Amino acid sequence: MPTRKLTDRVVRQKPPETGFVELFDTITPGLALRINAGGRRSYFVMPRVNKKQYKHKLGTTDQLTLAEAREKARDVFRNAANGIAPKEAARRAAREAERAQKNTFRSTAEAYLEDKGKGGGALLRSKDQIVRRLEKDIFPQWGGTPILEITKIDVRELVEGIAHDRPIAANRTLALVNRIFNWACKKDRLDTSPAYGIDPPSVEISRDRVLTDDEIVRLWAGFDKLGHPFNAVFKILLLTAQRRSEVGGIMWSELKGDLWTLPGERTKNSNGNTVPLSPLAKEILDEIPKIEQFEHVFTMARKGDRPVSGWDKIKKRLDKIIAQTVAGEAGEELDTEKHAMDHWTIHDLRRTVRTNLPKLGITPDTAERVLGHTIGRVRGVYDRHAYDEQKRHALEAWARHVETLIGGKPKDNIVEMR
Repeated sequence: MPTRKLTDRVVRQKPPETGFVELFDTITPGLALRINAGGRRSYFVMPRVNKKQYKHKLGTTDQLTLAEAREKARDVFRNAANGIAPKEAARRAAREAERAQKNTFRSTAEAYLEDKGKGGGALLRSKDQIVRRLEKDIFPQWGGTPILEITKIDVRELVEGIAHDRPIAANRTLALVNRIFNWACKKDRLDTSPAYGIDPPSVEISRDRVLTDDEIVRLWAGFDKLGHPFNAVFKILLLTAQRRSEVGGIMWSELKGDLWTLPGERTKNSNGNTVPLSPLAKEILDEIPKIEQFEHVFTMARKGDRPVSGWDKIKKRLDKIIAQTVAGEAGEELDTEKHAMDHWTIHDLRRTVRTNLPKLGITPDTAERVLGHTIGRVRGVYDRHAYDEQKRHALEAWARHVETLIGGKPKDNIVEMR
């Protein structure tokens, strides 16, 4: 059993005229090079497992470099020391590779969204938003990638790439993948989360943007140019101060006369909310065409009976409409930066109503109840009617204020109900 230090030069040496020669490496004991007379060269090892010796081929010199052969040999001998024969190790590796291919990020995320247990995503009210974020930002990058192959660098590159144009969306994406990785760890699909220890890429500052009366007038005129259904959607957002998911998902069954009853499963705090409709709000809703067999009020018929979506796209369109109006009034060529309104978000409509209600004589408690917030401890059901009446008074006062802004109607003297 000749031994020598294997080198690239030795590997390429002239083959014997007949038979074969086997050279055992002195650097990695147990690794050998076999050279046949025909010129074929291959690496093999001879490990001993449970007192039984095996001869195991690693591969040809065309398949492996010398360094790779040495590393594979070390793996074989490590397994042998643990009582694992080469063929069994190969079977285990194949099973692990197959499991890794099945355990992709997409399949893991889908399993998370189907899990109704603690920590799962099946019952989250934000499930639709999560699916949209996965489809838009994450699956295109990681969908088919085995979850075990995703590294911390991959996570960092993903969120920093999003942060370049959408800093807050990057923070939300990081939070989502972290949640999915943590769930995978609890389900023994993953040992550690590659998102652990990564800070959000963007600093979020608490917003206090409140729209001015002039901006409300601008927006209302812009709403009219959006067309169905978003012209009505945005007006109801402004007149009711409810969240966009709540307004966008209104169902006909929730509307009874001039009262909109939001069930708990559609509100953020799960408590439900009753929203009295001002005459202006009811007039807008009454004009919405009802599509036979559709349960949702605001839909895009070609997409079926489902809540409206594409908020970001519509918001950009509304911003452009307003900028075009401002440019036209100034007799200038459109400059989207110069003529745009100061940065605002759809949520600012809700904040604007909350901030203005006390100016109309509405108590802070009633203003909070209009938004669906719980005030103090839960009081008896017998108080609910009184709260609805207070909220009705508040929302009608707000609607009159909006009508005054957009149509020049005289303001009423408003005194809060007590």
